[in-house]
Order: sequence, then structure tokens, then C-alpha cells
Amino acid sequence: MSSSDETSAIKETLSEIARQLTIPVDCDKLVADGVLARRRGWFEVLQPNLLPEHASRQVIGVKTSKGRMLIRFSRSHRRAEALHKKLSELSTEDR
Repeated sequence: MSSSDETSAIKETLSEIARQLTIPVDCDKLVADGVLARRRGWFEVLQPNLLPEHASRQVIGVKTSKGRMLIRFSRSHRRAEALHKKLSELSTEDR
């Protein structure tokens, strides 16, 4: 793989991660589906294998309490949207 191919692959990977960070986490749906449970400003992870990838990428805090894993999510998507746009533009320029 050439250096420019590697650079393009890295840009595409970063762009995909940034895109996932722009997708809002629907906590209410995840609670209703039994994936998460609300715990005083945190969410207990009941079924980690069912947590969507875009949601797992937006976890900003993790702690354990009484053997349970608790998480918090990021609420800011503006930076991720700006990063995704810039990386998409760079990937397009490479083609």
C-alpha cells in the first residue's frame, strides 16, 4: 500500500468516526429497549452488546457502582460535524 493510499484510508476512517459522533444518541429508546437504565445522571449499561457503535463512541464517562457499569454521553455534536465536513472535503480532494 502506498503512502497516499494509507493517508486516504486514514482520512476515510477518521471521517467515518466523526460521522458517527454526529449521530445523536437516543437514550430514551435505548432505555425503552432495555439496553440502558437511568441512574442519577448516568446510564447503567444492561446489554453492552446492543449499544450502537455511534453511542459507544460518544461515551465521555465510565464508572462502576456495585458491580454495574455506568456511562455518560457527550452532548456536543458541533465539533464532530465540523470535523466530519472537513475530513469529507479532504477525502474528496484526494480522489
